[in-house]
Amino acid sequence: GNAYGGLVTYNSGNGREYISTALSQTLAIGTKYYVSAYISRADSFPYNVASNKFGFRFSTISFTYSTSLTDNFSHIHSNNIIYDSLGWTKISGSFVADSVYQYFIIGNFYNDANTAVTNSLFLAYYYVDQTCVSTDSTLCNTSTSFQDLKFQNNISIYPNPTINNFTV
Repeated sequence: GNAYGGLVTYNSGNGREYISTALSQTLAIGTKYYVSAYISRADSFPYNVASNKFGFRFSTISFTYSTSLTDNFSHIHSNNIIYDSLGWTKISGSFVADSVYQYFIIGNFYNDANTAVTNSLFLAYYYVDQTCVSTDSTLCNTSTSFQDLKFQNNISIYPNPTINNFTV
């Protein structure tokens, strides 16, 4: 799509970046959830490293940058090193909620010793698109093929800048 995020999944010394958000509703204990996202490896120097352990984690507390998340736990992750920098690779799985989770975090939650990389001297950086959390497995079974929209008129977004909500 035209709007995606990016994050460092490996930087020696357990350096990581995370994308975190509050869920629109809390997860229910005992309910099975399906989770997916599409990722694509950046391939420009110094972000041309491939890594594994890209995954998802749910939390009952809001993530802050002072919180260390390299404790070798995630609800869902990929053990495969993701090399593809031209297309999008789907990372997906399911789990049964054991807490009333309110927050969703994306990244690599495994320390350097438990993360495989192609070159430990540089950074692994991935783009993330189309994240999905649902109780319906078919809702997280989407494609990344989009047709660009062509607009005949100007678009205005307000207020600008904004913090929480905006209008198109």
